Amino acid sequence: MEYLTISETADLCRVKPDTIKDRMRRGVYKLGLHYFRPAGSRPRFKKSAVIAWLEGTDVQAEDKN
Repeated sequence: MEYLTISETADLCRVKPDTIKDRMRRGVYKLGLHYFRPAGSRPRFKKSAVIAWLEGTDVQAEDKN
């Protein structure tokens, strides 16, 4: 399994790093699903989860309304 930095994720998605950060803030990318924050480290994105999101096959956590 490969984990990516914000810059590497931006390259994969062909967007700017600020776009990735904005998606994180808006909850488009979900902590624990698309990315993780190891203690003392910057966010790391799960490559397979980002690719699934790009392809529209992303498995979303259930919304409890």
